[in-house]
Parts: sequence; C-alpha cells; structure tokens
Amino acid sequence: PSSPSSSSSSSGEKGPLLAAAAEHCDGLCRALFSETKRWCSFQVLTALAREGRELRPAETHMACKRLEGWRSGLDPEETEELERDVATAVKRLPRRLMDELESWSERKGGEEMDEGPSRLLGKILTWLICLDFIDGAAAVDIRNRSSISSYFERTGALNEALAATIHQARLFDKQDTEWMSCTGAEKANRTILLPILSTLVFFRTIESLPTLTKSWWTDDCPRPLQNPVTEFVQSSVAPEIMKREMARIKMAQDLSGMEVTGSVISREVVATYAQDECQLSVMIRVPPVFPLRNVEVDCQKTLGVAEKRYRRWALQIMRMLNTQDGSILDALLLWKQNVDKEFEGVEPCPVCYSVLCVKTHSMPNLECKTCQNRFHSSCLFKWFQSSGKSQCVLCQQPWSGTKV
Repeated sequence: PSSPSSSSSSSGEKGPLLAAAAEHCDGLCRALFSETKRWCSFQVLTALAREGRELRPAETHMACKRLEGWRSGLDPEETEELERDVATAVKRLPRRLMDELESWSERKGGEEMDEGPSRLLGKILTWLICLDFIDGAAAVDIRNRSSISSYFERTGALNEALAATIHQARLFDKQDTEWMSCTGAEKANRTILLPILSTLVFFRTIESLPTLTKSWWTDDCPRPLQNPVTEFVQSSVAPEIMKREMARIKMAQDLSGMEVTGSVISREVVATYAQDECQLSVMIRVPPVFPLRNVEVDCQKTLGVAEKRYRRWALQIMRMLNTQDGSILDALLLWKQNVDKEFEGVEPCPVCYSVLCVKTHSMPNLECKTCQNRFHSSCLFKWFQSSGKSQCVLCQQPWSGTKV
C-alpha cells in the first residue's frame, strides 16, 4: 500500500519549521539587512507569509508606535475603523517589519537613495515580504487585504518603496523577464542586481496593492516617468495579472452555481448566475493598463431584473475592483452574496447601494428611528462628514438611530 501523499508529508515537514519561523520572525526580519543571512531569511519569511497564519493576538494592536498620532482629528467611527485595521496588521505582520515600514516616512528628500546598495536591498526584500504577508492574509479572509492595505497607506510605505526603486527598475526593457523569477530559492544570491529586484518590486506592488499604486501613479509618480510606468504596466504587468486572475477563477471551488468564463486576449470576464427565475449576467472589461485605469462593468444582459437594481450591482463590482484592491474573483463572489441577500429581502445600504459592506462584509447595522431605513455605520458617518450635517440620508431628519 502507498504511503500518504508526498504533499502531505512535505506539509508535515514544514510545520515545525514555520512554527519556529513565526516565533523568531522579528530576528528573521532583521537578518534581511545582513549580507550573509538575508537570502536564507527571505526564503523562510516568504514561506511563513504565504501560510497566512496569525502571528500575535489582536489585543496587542497598541504596539503600533504611530497609532496615537494617526487617531488625531478622527471622529469616533473613523477611530474605531483605524484601530480595527491596525489590529489586523498587528496580528498578521511581524513587529520588526512594522517598525521598519513606519520608519521609512521619516526619511525625506530621497535619503533612501543615499543609504548604499546593501541597505536598499534590505528595504526591497522587506517590502516584498510585506506583499507576501498581505497576500497570505487575504487568502485566509479577503477582508484582511483591505485592513492591511489601509495600514500600509497610513505608513506611506508604498510611496517610499516605489520612490526608492523607480530609478533602478528596468521599466523600459520589455524583453527582460528575469525579474519574474529572481527571488526563487535556486536563484537568489548576493550577486543579484538591484535593477532586477526593483523591477520585481513594481510588479508585485501593482499586483497586490492596485488601488494604492494607482493613487501613487496619479499623485506622486514623477511626471517624466509616468509614461514608462504606464507602458510597463501594459506590456508586463496587466497581461500577467490577467493570466493569474483566470487561473484563480479556474481553480475556484466555491462559485456555488455561478458560471465564470473569460479571455486573456479580449480581457473580458463574464459571470452568469440564475436566481429565482432570473438570469443574471455580468461582463467585466479590464483595460490594458489596469489598475491605472478603472474596469468597466456591464449588467445589461440581465433578464427579469429592474435596471435600477442591476446598475447598483455593477457599481458594487466596480467599487470592489477600483477602490478596494479586490481580485475579479473576489468581486464576483461578493456580488453573488449581495444578490442572494437582496433576493432574501435584505435592503441594501442607501449610501453604498450594497447589502454587504465592501470592506467589512457586514450588513447595514444602523437604523433611522424616523424612516426605519438601515445603513452601514461606516457609510453613514462618512456621509455625515462629507455633507457637514448629521441628518438621515433619506428622510433628512436630524439623525436619531439605533444599532441593530
């Protein structure tokens, strides 16, 4: 008789190693700046990150050194959301890694370029490990990506990582693909060139944090380099991301009756789902420079559903893909959950037009005492802030509501 599968055996062998790595992850993060230890540490940390395990309990979120400063000027709802995001980051990221990221924004005026190649290499490997940790956490629960992304945004780490590598990256060489496999265990060594790793930083950052990358490209990318970045995205990043999206859809186990097809060439994905005698169809068109340009969503082939409703569904998917760093599969699954809830009779939030909050996946939980409409708490408080009034969105009466 055959023994248990080799994959199970391999998994069992990895267990003790990853448990030890989790216990000593701060030391491994420090070793990323050691010329003799960095590559070994990088490989172990990569394996640990991709496992998606929690590293610390949530109650230690006060360990974030800059949390108190970030709270300044926020209303109670925003403070609560910030603390949730930081708590998620603390559970999922090594403490040493967080300290390193939070220190980057203290360096101004391109100081990082004067630190020498060894220090810069350590920073590059640190950032690549960060991206592996956020991907591993998102694979466990998609909400983790949004929370850790919000933490990264607060630290300014993405801007610092791209600013430190943009002049090194080989954005102009469309034929060079060495960067795609340069950190493999069989290739990683101290002779690897900074330009190759810097190019990988751009690809992995765009892949894992598309919304933050788009903000950087719009607001902070040096103007002379905007076109080279756009061309790099179109020639090297967007096609590879599309391939990975299609592979992820093909491997998905939880489509629950939803049929999804797509083409890397046409850059279109179509999802079809039947619900209560209605045939629901969604087409997602991904632009050739995504995420620098927004996706388009077409629900017009949906049968038996009012236009107002399918336009709301299209908006849900666009928000997920264009503002929340979600994958196409994540967006479609969230759309399906929303559809199911609506057909069960749950009314969507009047602010975001979604039953499930795009970020937290919670249902509307604040009810107006006057008109009885329900809202997501985060949506309502953002509405108060933008309008400058504490009134119900619909009935316009002074807000008097309760949690449900």
